[in-house]
Amino acid sequence: MGSLFQELQRRKVFRVGAVYAIVAWLLIQVSDTVLPALQMPEWTVSFVTVLFFLGFPIAIILAWAYEVTPEGIKANTEIQPQQGIGPGIDRKLIYATFALVLFAVGFQLTERFLLQSTSDFNNSLSNTVANPSSDISRLNLDNYDVWRMTTGLQTGVDITADGTQIVYSDSQESSHRLMRREPSKLEPEVLVVGPGFTLHPIISPREDLVLFENARGLHTISISEGASKLLVDDNSFSGGHDWLTQSLIVYTDKRNRLKTHAIPDGTQELLDTGPNRVSWPNNLPGTNSIVFSMETDSSGTDNNIAIHNLDTGETRTLIPNGIYPRYVVTGHLLFARDDALWATPFDLDSLQVTGEEQLVVNNLQTSTTSKLASYAVSDNGRLVYEPLKQQSSGVFTVPTWVNRSGQEEPLDLQAGAYRNPQLSPDYTRLALLRIEGEFNQDIWIFDFENEVLSRRTFSENVDSIVWSADGNELFYNQRSNEETGNSVWKINADGSGQPELLYISPDPVLGIWPRAITDNGSRLLVAQNNAGQLRELNYLTLDGSREITPVGQESFSAWGATVSSDGQWLGYSGFSSGIFTSFVRPFPDVDNGLWQIGTGIRRPIWDRELNSLYGEGSTANTLVEVHILSTSPFTTSEPEVIVSDIFIRPGQHPNYGISADGNRFLVLKLDTVNGGGGREQLNLVVIDNWLEELKRLAPPDPQ
Repeated sequence: MGSLFQELQRRKVFRVGAVYAIVAWLLIQVSDTVLPALQMPEWTVSFVTVLFFLGFPIAIILAWAYEVTPEGIKANTEIQPQQGIGPGIDRKLIYATFALVLFAVGFQLTERFLLQSTSDFNNSLSNTVANPSSDISRLNLDNYDVWRMTTGLQTGVDITADGTQIVYSDSQESSHRLMRREPSKLEPEVLVVGPGFTLHPIISPREDLVLFENARGLHTISISEGASKLLVDDNSFSGGHDWLTQSLIVYTDKRNRLKTHAIPDGTQELLDTGPNRVSWPNNLPGTNSIVFSMETDSSGTDNNIAIHNLDTGETRTLIPNGIYPRYVVTGHLLFARDDALWATPFDLDSLQVTGEEQLVVNNLQTSTTSKLASYAVSDNGRLVYEPLKQQSSGVFTVPTWVNRSGQEEPLDLQAGAYRNPQLSPDYTRLALLRIEGEFNQDIWIFDFENEVLSRRTFSENVDSIVWSADGNELFYNQRSNEETGNSVWKINADGSGQPELLYISPDPVLGIWPRAITDNGSRLLVAQNNAGQLRELNYLTLDGSREITPVGQESFSAWGATVSSDGQWLGYSGFSSGIFTSFVRPFPDVDNGLWQIGTGIRRPIWDRELNSLYGEGSTANTLVEVHILSTSPFTTSEPEVIVSDIFIRPGQHPNYGISADGNRFLVLKLDTVNGGGGREQLNLVVIDNWLEELKRLAPPDPQ
């Protein structure tokens, strides 16, 4: 045995094994750091490790069988006992081994302390109060720009229980989409595009469906593939929804009341939660109860977190001053307050709060208007949320004339959050809406000759401008609270006198929007929501009767309706096979014909001479023209892009105007000079292992 040990020493087997182990360990550490950074497949690190393990016995056998001598590598059987590498070479090998050990230790210290410090510093930029030891990253959704919505909220987000899939809503240019993203992959996948806003995805209990809202109602879509399916067509945006079971949902209807909806047969039940408006229900697992936001008064500015028992019908307040509650598996109820995420321990058996409220994440993106917060938590501890961005009055633009050659002439106006520009009948003035604050919107008029901008309304909730035929008056919609309802008003364009109320919607939650003056100024064409949220066209008589009468015998959904200069044609936007596009009907006999104009053209405007019809194009941020070839039957040319890179604010109002000669176009251009361009890259912060930190920050009451 002693002779074997001496022979192993003589053949330097122990030394080779030690050097091999140190070098292999060092290279495995390096590959574990470098290969993921190079975006190599996850199995490559394991493959390198296995190769080094397999190489160890090979190195030992080679050390036994061969030796390095001054004459080169020789078989050990040919070497005399005193022959081999000299003392100098032996000493160099020892020094090399020692240097490798020092390098390995230095690499580990650098990775553990220096790189970790840098990571912690970067993590602090996310302004989270989570433990710095948590794995924090930021999903930069490259090439997916979004327009900030007027509610201040940019996206809705949800995550699967295992944290492997994130679904969210966003806007790219003028397309509104529902997206799916796996954090381990670079590119997201588009689940559905439009029509209109595509909002607030909620994943089903089996994690195979996504529940979401768009302009046509409440839908489901497969999380992996397939077409969307319309479930509910009487909801009116941003009220919120959740799954109670795989076949039963709860949602907030257009009156901000809670209803359940059975998916198989469409059976609905109204939940009695009291007189106050509610939003964003969340199912409490295994309890047959839900939590939600509840307004404390008609102003809607103050909200509490309430709970409703589906068995007993009892509703009570749980937490004051909070919105968007969500239960997580650690036994906590999360909610948003003052642009931050809060948590409180909550017991599912007693349905009671069992601890103090604690701030757990700072700077969370929220909306006081829609009562929504952008966050979600998986069962395995992955938190995903949208960080707070600087609030503003909206996307800043500059109204600009653009001719057919692309030459631009900005108006002498300070950049602002403008929308719905409307040229006066004599083309001497421009009426437009200007947003200030979160959603305070009024009419302003710009005089082209004097280059003066003057405010005309002071109600802060104005919408949808229409000039009278002589240009002396303006008609507009005023969005109001439930006590006064939505209404139509008239005001003198020169600012004299007081606004005159023309009509109040009999249903406070149903909107009404002026569209065009007809019949030599005796009637106003209005778009009005009916009980099913169909935006149908009606007449509002402007004499003493103030009657509402239908435009045609058949109701049809019409956005951005406009009447030709000769009064014989109606152009409007609507839906065709799920695509938002434009149509033409004879006017006023709208039931006698229907023609689709192109595909994806929105919010049309006629030119003065009835030679062309213009609209916002299906290609993002473009203005297109279709030439009218014939009116019997009505035929047009293919759409032609005439102006590019304009700002199109989501909604039903045209975002452009046409000059008298049809050669210049008044559009909204993004304010790039002052940095108010409004396009923002959508970032989502992801924190792994966050539930452990949540339990530390918000422990339950020991009593």
